[in-house]
Amino acid sequence: MVGFFGSKSKRSSAVRDWSTGPLVKQSPLAADAPDVLAFAVEAAKQADRPGGVDVEKVLAAIDRMLAGQMDAYAGALPGLDAGQVTQMREALYARPDFRFEMFFDGLTYFGSSGIAMCNGLVEQWGTFQPVVVNLIEKGEFDRG
Repeated sequence: MVGFFGSKSKRSSAVRDWSTGPLVKQSPLAADAPDVLAFAVEAAKQADRPGGVDVEKVLAAIDRMLAGQMDAYAGALPGLDAGQVTQMREALYARPDFRFEMFFDGLTYFGSSGIAMCNGLVEQWGTFQPVVVNLIEKGEFDRG
């Protein structure tokens, strides 16, 4: 099968099992995923919160923001099935080796619309960060 710009495509028409196997970015046109865990840990360290910040709560909030944006993109971009994107996200999240970067790399398996979604999420990452920091400062993710 010929892929983008005449290169051999790594995608197949078979339904992918997201729960196992390696996940590799499928196109050089896709932006590199942000390091979500490193951001959450660093933001929690910098917050001046008595008792500290629960990083798991921070990551859960980031997950909800990413899921919401993925759903919005899936409904707006041609050729994307929102159900398949949700299925991918849920299967990846359940993996014992889960990393947030998998969401971004997984989107590249959905062709040009998936790559557009990946790139859009990476571009929007800069707007997610201050929202999360503001919530941390307000005590939304305090331990306890």
